[in-house]
Amino acid sequence: ADHNERPSSLLYKLVKRILQDEAKLREMMFDRFGNFVLQCMLEHGMHEHKAFIVSVLLDCSDQDFAASLKHISCSNVVQCAIKNCHDKQGELIRRCLDASEADPHLTKSNY
Repeated sequence: ADHNERPSSLLYKLVKRILQDEAKLREMMFDRFGNFVLQCMLEHGMHEHKAFIVSVLLDCSDQDFAASLKHISCSNVVQCAIKNCHDKQGELIRRCLDASEADPHLTKSNY
């Protein structure tokens, strides 16, 4: 990297790189450190970046969505998305409720 680049330019490149690989993004959701990066993007990022992260969450199967709610790191990403992505808040909450109805053990989860 060019040492004369502005921090905002470097940050933009990093965000772009994170968002270009959906599989890596999913990995980050389950990673004990990567989830914090995604939470920061959901709290402070651009609308289109938030929308992409939420679309990755919502596009997974019901079984995978339920699994994400049982995992501490990924459940933190889901909670952060609900708090910060108001246009998709209802859809995210509905998926959470549907998952808990399908799997009663989910309501007893610590996460």
